[in-house]
Amino acid sequence: MTLQNSSKKSQLILETQKKSKKIYKHPSNLILSINESTKTEIIYDKEVQNITKFTIKFKGRMLTYQTHGLYIYPAKFIPQIPQFCIQQFSQPHDTILDPFCGSGSSLVESQLLHRNAFGIDINPLAQLISRVKTTPLDLPQLSEESSLIERFLTNGKNNSIESKEQIPYFPNLTYWFSPKVLQDLVKLQKYIFNVEDSAIRDFFLLILASIIRNVSLADRDQLHPAKTKYSRIKEGRNIQTYEIFRKSLQSRLKIIEEFSQYDFSDVSIQLIGEDATKINCPVRVDLAVTSPPYVNALDYVRIHKLEAFWTGLLSPKEISSLHQKFIGTENVYKDYYYNLPEFSDKELNELITNIAKFDKKRAGIVTLYFSRIFENLREIHSILRPESYYCIVIGSNILRNIHVPTPKILIQFAEELGYKNILNYSYNVINKRLKIPRARHGGNIKKEWIIVLQKL
Repeated sequence: MTLQNSSKKSQLILETQKKSKKIYKHPSNLILSINESTKTEIIYDKEVQNITKFTIKFKGRMLTYQTHGLYIYPAKFIPQIPQFCIQQFSQPHDTILDPFCGSGSSLVESQLLHRNAFGIDINPLAQLISRVKTTPLDLPQLSEESSLIERFLTNGKNNSIESKEQIPYFPNLTYWFSPKVLQDLVKLQKYIFNVEDSAIRDFFLLILASIIRNVSLADRDQLHPAKTKYSRIKEGRNIQTYEIFRKSLQSRLKIIEEFSQYDFSDVSIQLIGEDATKINCPVRVDLAVTSPPYVNALDYVRIHKLEAFWTGLLSPKEISSLHQKFIGTENVYKDYYYNLPEFSDKELNELITNIAKFDKKRAGIVTLYFSRIFENLREIHSILRPESYYCIVIGSNILRNIHVPTPKILIQFAEELGYKNILNYSYNVINKRLKIPRARHGGNIKKEWIIVLQKL
């Protein structure tokens, strides 16, 4: 076959596959529903529409439709929140930006609603999750690669490992995994790394990440990797790594196969960086929607360190250095919190001073957090089209028994930068997926806001 004929055949296959795909139509229109479920409140002298009656309806499978169910990620907002914002404040084929995209809920919703979208996140595992959740796969190629990896899993007992030196270095690796599981993971990791198709390789890596806590000696019910009296019973058991991977693969294949049947070729979803305070976006955007970290944010590096290691996303050295870069991090240098800068907002300065009386480090954490949030607001303002919107999902904190009115502070920052606060919604955090543990110094988030800002 000549090169020209081969090219024509490939083009014909692509056109046939595209014709066989369906256009996805979102099953719900939330705008009417949310407007029928509001109750007006006054908080911080701001009018707020309480939509708890709307959000409380969503539970179970209603939160895991399409690719939302591919990976369990802590403290993510329910997909109906970005879905509502995108429906209300943008049009099909507009461009959406989520500067703290996490596991990609806003990106998935943008895609399902046929909008273009850009995502930013500092966590490489979050980038992987977002990328997999928004990438339709070539179904014939996926079927072939799935059969090959199934064959590998079936014959896994016969796959030899040359030496223990093949097990890569990670601190306390033998503390977290039994010798047999370590060998199985190394062989599985090596197999996946050799898959040529990058999209399918990422899909397999995500499945590998999904089983790490289950095959480890850590308690899978703990947020951070930890051995408890409940997990120690696994130490004497023969953990079937390949079988656990197979079950995870089979359940997630159904999800990605259904998603890949739809035609999303009219829109583009891209990950464009990791720093939400220095955004290099190639175009102006029509809407930004996000749920940024909180003060005393979850330590995603620590939570996902084992998954990031086995998927090859972070080395031990990179894991250590990444802590400093997270917005909301508790890793603040001593020199910083002994020389606290001041804000133009006098109320915020007084708040930080009061916290510093009890805990100078915590005051430094708050100062650094709001400095970076201010930078993000400024960056988003610079890339939004005039009269476009920025929807921010955030709640207040309690630090050292001092209330930190984060929504109010963000609104004041925004108005200083040239936004107008046109709407505010709030809802009680009832769904367990939304609860963010803060230990003794942070308190639990009981209410979240959707702050709607418009660029003037």
